[in-house]
Formats: sequence, C-alpha cells, structure tokens
Amino acid sequence: MDVLSNLFRIKHTGRKSIPNSTLILVRYVYLDIVGFTYERSVEAQIDIISELNNIIKDVVAKRLPSNAVIYIPVGDGMCIALFGKDVNYESHICIALDILDRIHIYNQSVETMRQFQVRIGINQNDDNTITDINGNMNVIGAGVNLTQRIMSYANGNQILVSRSVYDTLSTREKYMNKFRPYFTQMKHNIPLNLFQYIDETAIGLNSEVPLAFTSKDPTLSKVAAYYLAHCIKNKEFILKKRGSGQDNYALRLLLWYLAKDSVGKSESTLANPYDPQIIETEHNTLDEQFAAFMELPFWVCYDCGQLAVDSDIGRGLHRYFEDVRDALIVNTFGRNKLKSEWPSIWERFDLDKFE
Repeated sequence: MDVLSNLFRIKHTGRKSIPNSTLILVRYVYLDIVGFTYERSVEAQIDIISELNNIIKDVVAKRLPSNAVIYIPVGDGMCIALFGKDVNYESHICIALDILDRIHIYNQSVETMRQFQVRIGINQNDDNTITDINGNMNVIGAGVNLTQRIMSYANGNQILVSRSVYDTLSTREKYMNKFRPYFTQMKHNIPLNLFQYIDETAIGLNSEVPLAFTSKDPTLSKVAAYYLAHCIKNKEFILKKRGSGQDNYALRLLLWYLAKDSVGKSESTLANPYDPQIIETEHNTLDEQFAAFMELPFWVCYDCGQLAVDSDIGRGLHRYFEDVRDALIVNTFGRNKLKSEWPSIWERFDLDKFE
C-alpha cells in the first residue's frame, strides 16, 4: 500500500498540529514484515503486529522524545519519520539496528508461526510537514516514497540506504567499510544508487547479498576490466580533473580509449600488430590527452563519452563505481570484482598499491 494514500487518515493521539506546510529535513526508517500472511493464523498476525509496534515504540522512545517522530502505519509495516534538533546523523540507522536486535530476541522466545523478519529502507530528504485531516502533524514528499522503493529491494533483516544516507555515514569511522553498493533502475529508467549496511557483529542483521542483485552481476568483459584498472590506477588524476561538465565526459572518453588500447596491446602479435587509438601528443601525458578531449565540442564529447561506457563496456558497469553519474571512481565492490575475475590485469597494473 502506498504511503501517500495513508497520510490523511493516520491518527497521532495528542500530537500538536503545525501550519500547512513546513519544509524540513526528515530522516526515514521504512520497514515491513516479510511473508506476513504466509502459513500464519490471524491470531499470529495480530500478535506479530502488536509485538512490532511495541518494539518500535520502545526503541524510538529510548533515543528520541515523542515530538521528534511521526509513525505512519502502512499495511503490515511502518514508516518512521524523524525530524528536529534531537535527531542526529545516525538516528535512523541506530533505530533500525535496535529494532533488528529486539526482533532477534523476540523470535527466540516464541513458536515458529509467530517468528518474523522485517526488511528496512533508510533515507533522508527535505520534505514537507502538513496538518492532516485529523489536525495532526504528518509528512509528505519525495523522500518518503523513495524510502519505500529502497526497502523493496531488501530481503528479511537487511538494511538498504539511499545515496544521501551513505554520503553522510560512510565518512564516519564507525561506518567506514560497512556498505555494499548496488545500482538499479526504477520506473521510467530512473537510475538508483543504493547501499546495503553490512556488519557481521550486528545482532539480527542479514548481510547476505539481496536476491534482487544476485543474478545481475555478469562477468567483466576484457575491455571493462581494463577500464576499471585504468580508473583505479589514475584515481588521483581523475580527482584532480573531475568537475561538473565536460570534464567528466572527457575523462570517461580518455579512460575508455586507454582501456581499448590496453586490450589491443595485450592481443597484439608480430604478424598482427596493434595501432594505438589514443590521441598522440608531444609527450603523450595524461594531462595533454585530457586537454585534447576537452577541446572537442561539448556535445561530441558528451555523446562519445556516454556511448563509450554504456554500449561498449555495458550498463551494468555502473554498479562498480561510487557515483553512477560519472563512472570514474571505482568502489570496493568493483575493486574486488576486478581482482577476482581478472587477477592478471590486477597484477599487471600492480593495483594493490593504489588502495
């Protein structure tokens, strides 16, 4: 059931209303019960919903005051909206982990029919608070809908987060190296970067790869492998040149030609030598080659850069990069895939020293 269809009929007893409407930063924890009705009696379903509600209210109350949260019941789940000065950068994921911990403890004390798992999506966005038909405060906006979509890719007891949440958490020591990236497309081919929180020490957390992504990871082609290798090797150069316009398309084009030349050279023989395609310059440095691509008309550079990566290397390559929009900085997932599938290329480029 869609969140927005519920926003105007949720009761929040005792909550003060505010004027329609105010734009604020809202952090979301969206969860639902996996296989809620499957082989469960009505009585067991009622017990599970009751227990989940108790767990959520208890967990949230231990971290935040009541005026910092809105509960939006959604079918067999819940969207928890957090806002205000008492909510910090990690409130949403801490609450999610606490909920999984409590569910794990509960499951150990009940029969199989009353045991359950939840899947969790986390997001943060500037959304609007509104006064609903009951005169209570509610939220509406793109953030809550995206959170639901993110959650839909998770399996039981897994946590998936949005790009905005990842950007906030991944630079903190507590959360470094605890996210696994994925790329997918929503309706109308809208790209979506999401990240799975993984921590083998977290009680109740499922760190396995979500089923939605287990069958969508084809083996790297040779040119794709070389593209990743050149991106890793030249990371400092990429960071220095990366921008917000033609810079990124010029970089993609340059790296693509480097990859094509690497493939050609690796297959070259005396009888069939390879003629490099990369632009020749006086000293043939990366700076000079990049400058040559920057002199191309913008749309030529844009179209060639897009086609080079998307058609020749493959759209699936985007999931191996920190930012799907530029496909330049290789993430941990991409590094591991290159190292496991093309160890010869990894060793040839000596990529261990480019950590």
